[in-house]
Amino acid sequence: MNNYRADLYDTNGVQQASLVGIAEGGFQRISYRRYLNGKSLATLVIHGEEALLSVIGRNWLVSISRKVSGKWSRVFFGLLTEINWSYTDKPVAELVFESPISLLDKRVIAYPASTINRTQFINKPAETIMNTIVKYNATSSGTTADGRVRNAVSGYPYNRLTVEADGAGGDNLTIYCTWQSVYQQLRIIADMTGDDFSIEWVSSTEWEWQYHEGGIGTDLSAALLFALERHNLGSPNYRLDYKDYCTVGIVAGQGEADDREIEIVLADDHTVDEDTEVFIDARDIEVGDTLGLQTRGSEKLSEYLVKETFTFSVLQVPNAVYGDDYDLGDLVMVRNPATGEDAKMKVAGDSVVWSEDGREDIELDLEAA
Repeated sequence: MNNYRADLYDTNGVQQASLVGIAEGGFQRISYRRYLNGKSLATLVIHGEEALLSVIGRNWLVSISRKVSGKWSRVFFGLLTEINWSYTDKPVAELVFESPISLLDKRVIAYPASTINRTQFINKPAETIMNTIVKYNATSSGTTADGRVRNAVSGYPYNRLTVEADGAGGDNLTIYCTWQSVYQQLRIIADMTGDDFSIEWVSSTEWEWQYHEGGIGTDLSAALLFALERHNLGSPNYRLDYKDYCTVGIVAGQGEADDREIEIVLADDHTVDEDTEVFIDARDIEVGDTLGLQTRGSEKLSEYLVKETFTFSVLQVPNAVYGDDYDLGDLVMVRNPATGEDAKMKVAGDSVVWSEDGREDIELDLEAA
């Protein structure tokens, strides 16, 4: 069944190939792993003697589409980051692509400490903060004339990236972020607000950074329940991870030895019995800026929560077809067989594998909504 297509574009945005599973010159296997607010990955396995391999190169673009109910829809696009060629009984080549979000992990918030509305945001909307961080560190707006330590963009692929118009959405936050990874800082803010972000396909020569207040998906929990007895849930796995859990941040600012500024920040769920510490280096915060130290502490403690995950294989049944009845980012109701409880959960990630025998395996990552 030809229900996947991979369109390949060179670095000029010119389409060079369109591969369809099991068709001649197509691919033998396709898989992708998507994460909300995260770096997603896709892999194509093709014959090792395809002519395409003699011309394809780093940062070529792939657009992967999936056919559901007779209609094609894009499920992934990303840049070529790896080629693996091997031979056993026949030559095969594995092409690995990363979503454009990964570009943001290779950009630093490279303005001096306490630069207003560049590295220091006081009581600003989350959308404005995130849009500004991307705009001035991953597009041509980030220049030395503006105060950045170097121009943010010198060519492809960052010259493909634009930022949507700012709507000033989301909660007001205070953020200090000098020298942080753009990607890591955006993840922190998204975790604080519960909102989502993405880079969306505009065309083969333009991708747009977007902020999604309230999340990307739709609340389907009143209509869609996953449970073993409904035969739409298989191989469930429930995990609670406490090993990184910390409730006290010891935040250290500028100074040396006894003169170093120290601020103690407690997590909202800190108790006498839940008292675990983590050191947080905040040397980029100006001397005397207590609010800055407290903000950094609260921000970093959000990375040390108890991690609760629940994964299961999706069983495709009527009214619960993935990519048609629900999709990444949607809210659904799930009956956890480990606890017997029903809980509203967000589809925070997925893992899809299609092989040339027509088999499609789908697993979901869900987080408490």
